[in-house]
Amino acid sequence: MPRNLTATVLFAASFVVAPALAAQRADSADAARSHYRQARSALAANDNELGFQEAVLAVSAWPRQGVYWRFLARVAATTGHSDEALAALDATTAMGFDWLPGDSLWTSLRSDPRFGTLVQRAAAAIAPIAASTVAATLPKWFEHAEGVAYDSRTGRRFVGSVRQRTIVVIDNVGLVRDFVTNQSEPRLYAVFGMAADAQERVLWVTTSAMKEQEGGVAADSGVSELRAYHLDNGRILGRWRLPAGAPHCLGDVVLGPDGAAYATDSCEPHIYRATINGELTPLRATHRDWRNLQGIAFAPDGCTAWVADWTTGLYRIDLVRQLVTPVAADPRLVTLGIDGVYWGGNNSLIAIQNGVSPARVVRLTLNEAGKTVERLDVLDRHPSASEPSLGVVLHDALIYVANSSWSNYTGDGTPAGPFEPQILLKLPVRGLRPAAKLTGTPSCS
Repeated sequence: MPRNLTATVLFAASFVVAPALAAQRADSADAARSHYRQARSALAANDNELGFQEAVLAVSAWPRQGVYWRFLARVAATTGHSDEALAALDATTAMGFDWLPGDSLWTSLRSDPRFGTLVQRAAAAIAPIAASTVAATLPKWFEHAEGVAYDSRTGRRFVGSVRQRTIVVIDNVGLVRDFVTNQSEPRLYAVFGMAADAQERVLWVTTSAMKEQEGGVAADSGVSELRAYHLDNGRILGRWRLPAGAPHCLGDVVLGPDGAAYATDSCEPHIYRATINGELTPLRATHRDWRNLQGIAFAPDGCTAWVADWTTGLYRIDLVRQLVTPVAADPRLVTLGIDGVYWGGNNSLIAIQNGVSPARVVRLTLNEAGKTVERLDVLDRHPSASEPSLGVVLHDALIYVANSSWSNYTGDGTPAGPFEPQILLKLPVRGLRPAAKLTGTPSCS
């Protein structure tokens, strides 16, 4: 790529005046990954110019992913492209990604006054915001938390383990004990999302066979189920297995305003709905760019929902027409890397974002139609929240898992070392309310 074209690409993708962009196309994400791999190969072969050009193409294909801006900055700084390195660092900073200003990679840039300004901006962009407090620390014997649920009638909290395939309950005085274990029948797989229906006394649980779980059997690979347990005693009430033929990974599960449970499949991206006495059925609503579905949040009127795709961004779902619309956003307002997402009131969503480094909890304010993110406010960037995952909404607060442990495994799913104690954080969020069940039919225009 000629150098003048490189400058043109960087200017076109700059954040000086950034229009709202729709959720990232999945084929663009695939293209970016391909250019990233080619860049690394070229750099390994000492072809620095080709490596730089491929890094630019990765950013051009996926301008909403800060990881590629950071990669371009590193490549540009070490291959003599100082202006492009500074432009990429500017974008990385605007998106809230850490780029380690003290790293020796930036030696060639330190004499440039623009670099000093960027260092100051970066410090503010990634500074800890400890708005939350520790709600619970799990015992050392409990490993790899992912989901959490809350019984509003008793005040008990439930936490699921991916590694140990178990659910524990924390009572009002902080005592932790087993609630459902992998010795129960039917045996649990890795535990992901949970949702407590305090009125009906049901604990909804998603459980999926994963290589990271203890005692896994190869024949179970790709198996995923939605289960219902009695909220008082852990007795199994229902069990729905996704059909064979494709690997499934049910992740988050939430209660909808209609009282049904809704679960997202991260591997074969669909949204499923179930009632305690009904079938597990997929929604007609789907989208070609869904790749890695995570959390889902409902508007209180039951007419609209939003689902987070970790790879490609946010999507609005018209539940009446079963239509899916990508949610647009200024590239600086990062909507990738969202795990749990919750209705925040006043046309906003509260999102747990572990695909940004450092991880954070944000409020995304939407336009009136719910199709564009107009503002992003960081609510929490707690030092203990190294790998936040899912949470549960209380009145005026969000309790969430701070340090889920996916990074503590080797490629084959075995632990790389001891697990750090698992922490739940409680974040005050004014106006946050648990989803309420509707009485009667939703009134949707």
